[in-house]
Amino acid sequence: MKSGWRSTAIAIGVAGLALAGPVLALLAYAALLPPLDEARIAARSPVVVDRDGRLLRPFVMADGRWRMPISHREVDPAYLAMLIASLASTLAPLEVHAPDDDALGVFSGAAVTP
Repeated sequence: MKSGWRSTAIAIGVAGLALAGPVLALLAYAALLPPLDEARIAARSPVVVDRDGRLLRPFVMADGRWRMPISHREVDPAYLAMLIASLASTLAPLEVHAPDDDALGVFSGAAVTP
């Protein structure tokens, strides 16, 4: 009985170290990053609107990007759905198998698009 607990404790310790390593590496990397420039984040593209507030002409910022002054509620739902689907297919190879999946011969992988 004693060896069963010992092997369980060792397995938990190894799993803890395996999880702690990447987390510590990510924290070390984040500490090396420069602070965010909040003025740059707050900057928005100049826009021309009509008297009803509808967009007539957006202009790019000095760095060539468009940063439109809108909220997420104003973004087209179809665009958001496509963006989420794109991210989901990008992250598909990182899916974790449930223990029963291997017994059934089910394997997870990236989505294949024609």
